Formats: sequence, C-alpha cells, structure tokens
Amino acid sequence: LLDLTVEESEKRRASRNEATDRMEQENKEFHERIRNNFLKQARENSSKWLVLDASSTPEQLHTTLLNHLRGFKWLA
Repeated sequence: LLDLTVEESEKRRASRNEATDRMEQENKEFHERIRNNFLKQARENSSKWLVLDASSTPEQLHTTLLNHLRGFKWLA
C-alpha cells in the first residue's frame, strides 16, 4: 500500500495539468475514509500488507521496497 495523506495527494493533483476523474473529484472526507479503511485492513492483516510512505522520493520507495522483498526472501 502506497500511503499518502489526503492533503499531500490534493497538492499533487493540483500541480498536475490534467483533468481530474470522478474519484479525484470526491470530497476530502471521502478520501480520508478510503485511506483509513486501507490502513485499517493493513493493520488487521499486517502479514499480508506492506505499507510504504508514498511521500518518499521514488528512489527511496524503490530502495525500501527492495529491502522488504529481500527480507521476505523474495529477492536474492
């Protein structure tokens, strides 16, 4: 799960020069509920979820992901 605060997500959307889709046009409370539900699922079944901080740089995310995959012995 790439986790990002709703506020940061809104900033990123605002900086794009693209039309927003129906989901992106929903209100902040909607996005908070969705995020909280995913985080709840991840907490309740942590052995099947990996939550990464999506505010990190792509390079940091890549490194973190590879480290976790190596820790799971999925990568050499």
